[in-house]
Amino acid sequence: MKLKIQFFLISIILFTSLTFAAMPPAKNYCEHMGYNYTSESVENTSYSRGICQFDENSSCSAEAFLEGNCGQEYVENISCRKEGDPVFTEFETCCGNLEPHVPAGASGQTTCQPEKNILEKTLEHLRFLTSILVEITVG
Repeated sequence: MKLKIQFFLISIILFTSLTFAAMPPAKNYCEHMGYNYTSESVENTSYSRGICQFDENSSCSAEAFLEGNCGQEYVENISCRKEGDPVFTEFETCCGNLEPHVPAGASGQTTCQPEKNILEKTLEHLRFLTSILVEITVG
């Protein structure tokens, strides 16, 4: 019975370690472009909507700005991100042979790191899973 519980826990950890929490890209995109992000209440609901304010007279929905449906005259050129730099994969890219990366089992901001081949990626996940197995069996 104890072995089944450990197997179940390991399976859950494996699957959850392969997913990452996403940060809201519309707010980040608006601010990254150098504009002010605010939110306003949606009438008769408990929801709010993000607004990207370009100047005193011009704004649009932050989502619409990110999707390219308004405010395109305010879009700034985004250069590629260098090694170690944080990268918002929804609207930025890594330079050269770099790729967006978050270590196995970690969550948080993706950074640009050198590309890893499938063997290196697999070994990273195996090291993480091994540390979890040790924690479960010892702890």
